[in-house]
Amino acid sequence: GDINGDGFDDLIVAATAINGGEAYVVFGGAFGAGTTPVITTGTGAAEILIGDLGDDMLTGNGGADVLRSGAGDDVLGVSDLGFARIDGGTGTDTLRIDGSGITLDLTQIGPAMITDIERIDLTGSGANALTLSQLNVYDLTSERTNGTAVLTVAGAPDDSVTLTDAGWVNVGSVIEDGVTFDRYVFGNAEVRIQQGMTVNVDNAPVANADLNTIAEDTTSAGLTFVIGNVIAGDANGGVADTDLDGDPLSVSDVDG
Repeated sequence: GDINGDGFDDLIVAATAINGGEAYVVFGGAFGAGTTPVITTGTGAAEILIGDLGDDMLTGNGGADVLRSGAGDDVLGVSDLGFARIDGGTGTDTLRIDGSGITLDLTQIGPAMITDIERIDLTGSGANALTLSQLNVYDLTSERTNGTAVLTVAGAPDDSVTLTDAGWVNVGSVIEDGVTFDRYVFGNAEVRIQQGMTVNVDNAPVANADLNTIAEDTTSAGLTFVIGNVIAGDANGGVADTDLDGDPLSVSDVDG
């Protein structure tokens, strides 16, 4: 039957064994060799949304969805982090984060969970966040620009991006479709982040200076410090210094 009311028959597949009782929905569409865009919106159940050769728009509405687009510049939307897999296929594909309060931490998920994505749109309906590493950029997209993996991140001023690793460098900006993006580069990975968003870069830790201080009035405190084999701050003043046996102390050599 037509579950989502788009005019195409859908397929319900029942799970077996340990997943018995669950069901998955494969949505029908205008599939084939044509370039007519596939526009499909899922429900809250676990579903499989499949695109075609055109510029498709696949929108999951929650659940352990699989969104798999083909050729073309596709948009794949998710409303939470419960999806099972995202595959953008060829072309320049966008993972669109719907909703708000969502933190997508790519450092905490396997590389096969999200593949062939060249853009991430955090705009949604409120503040969202993205965390990723240099390796995540390589894994996200198989596309290369002069040998460099490029990920573009769009978003609103209340969205944020955290770049882990200590090698990211801001090398300037670029304008795409009238929007300015700051370019962060680390080796052969580049992340272009829309200006106005909050960007956090995990820089290498810097050790604090190890400073030793000595009180100015050491004489009144009766303290003696040996500096370069020279006795200083001697509480005896002009009186000759002696060792424990009463023998006079003298400086026989100066080192440095």
